[in-house]
Amino acid sequence: MKYNNLFFSSITDEIQANIPFLPDVFEAIIGEVVGEKRATIVTIYGMIMHSRNMQASAIQRIWTAAAIKCHADNKLLQRLNKVHITLSAESKKNIVKEFSTMTETNICKEIQSGKRGKINGDNLDLHVKTNDVRMTNHDKDYHFFASDWTPFRLVEDDFVSNTYLQQYLDKQRDKELSLCKFFPSDAEIVQFVEAVKILVGREVLTHCSSFKWMDLVLPKHIHHDLSDIMSRKSSSYVMPILLQNESRYEDCLNILEVYRAQIVRWYHKIGRGNELESLRVPIGGDQLTRVRFDGARCLKMGAHTAEERFANLEPMIVQLFHVLMDFLEVPCTMNLIF
Repeated sequence: MKYNNLFFSSITDEIQANIPFLPDVFEAIIGEVVGEKRATIVTIYGMIMHSRNMQASAIQRIWTAAAIKCHADNKLLQRLNKVHITLSAESKKNIVKEFSTMTETNICKEIQSGKRGKINGDNLDLHVKTNDVRMTNHDKDYHFFASDWTPFRLVEDDFVSNTYLQQYLDKQRDKELSLCKFFPSDAEIVQFVEAVKILVGREVLTHCSSFKWMDLVLPKHIHHDLSDIMSRKSSSYVMPILLQNESRYEDCLNILEVYRAQIVRWYHKIGRGNELESLRVPIGGDQLTRVRFDGARCLKMGAHTAEERFANLEPMIVQLFHVLMDFLEVPCTMNLIF
């Protein structure tokens, strides 16, 4: 959880203005601490204020959010609430609901600014062991599906202002495919060799202290034709976790229906519902997710309307992260060490 330094500064200013001697008292009581002392002072001040006024709970909300992110259970929240560090365990649902509302608001802002994005999804399986083993009480397996919406770094204006993208589009318009297109060109090989030099230099710098001088020579980023665009901050927004099992086509249809309904709600909310007819949102995941979702869409190909056919949800793609995992799995199983 990232804390806003401006928030802590404002609380410190409030303490200094209302109770000038209190910071000195806290300094004497706390002594030397590991980390930032200001956060400790603000937390103690929030505990005191919360014990006197239940509405003054800003710092408690921050620590409650941090506890939720770290998977704190209700018992821990109850104990922390007794000493006025967090809110009560019953407030957990309200905070999670606020997170959901804030996430949807941020997604709508991204879309309203002209960005498009893709949905990533993967299964989330839990195995719960029972403490009381009986004939009717066994271990349980729960199958969830977690998703997120990630906006593209590329926007439509980049295809006008960036020369490389213009040339790339001109090459893609060539419908004829040849075997040569699948082999790297001489310029691409030179670029690859230069990138490998930098990567090897970073590894040498990490493991060999005698080469610390290379830190002044090695570039922090490997330059390429889209460096300016790829240097933009990437963001990802969590979508609701669904109690669905992607191994069942029935549940896959339910997941796609939830995706479709959310996309329609987002675009109608910002007044861009007229774009839904031509909108296409890629769905990414591992190979199982792609195959299951493609199969689920095929089951709806005979539907009467584009919405029922999930026409907005395409293409179904495999995430490169999962491709890399599958590639590395082969040499690992063969006991090869690189």
